[in-house]
Amino acid sequence: MKRFFALMLVAVVYLSSCNKDEKNTNLLAVEQMDTVSKGSYFKITFKDMQHPNDTAESFTINDLIVNNKSIFTLYGKTVVTPPDSLYTAKIMITDHKSEKISMNLFLFDSTKVLIGEYKVPNNLSTLTDYTRGENKTYTIAVGSIVNITHDGADCVTGTFTLNLYYDHVTSPATGSFKIFH
Repeated sequence: MKRFFALMLVAVVYLSSCNKDEKNTNLLAVEQMDTVSKGSYFKITFKDMQHPNDTAESFTINDLIVNNKSIFTLYGKTVVTPPDSLYTAKIMITDHKSEKISMNLFLFDSTKVLIGEYKVPNNLSTLTDYTRGENKTYTIAVGSIVNITHDGADCVTGTFTLNLYYDHVTSPATGSFKIFH
């Protein structure tokens, strides 16, 4: 009788330890998003010339909030700078968990118009790619262009062609964005 109860106890413990609903119990798994702030997005595609046989990197970043904490924040703004009436723009992606990319992009428009082509004036703009664990920080080279197609009270939208410079090699990057204020 003792053996019977011992076998029953082992069977109950075994069956209770089985995970029948097949949930992912990995505590390090990326959480599912709660909300995307207003629908802001930033899409970028580029080829890492340090890995020429790999496919192109492609990211779509949203203003992502999980458990009321920001995972990604997107910031975009154009400002007229008196007295020259030159427009400057700033686009930033902050990756609070270092999972994908971060970017600091500073631009100016020499034509003195709000809508149109903005250029990277110096080598102070950067894009950091965290995906391979290499944490590569590319310099966004002079000559890179961002075309602002809309700048209103609601959002800034546009497309871009950037030249990402790393270790004496330039990689072209293209994409689009819509960043709500």
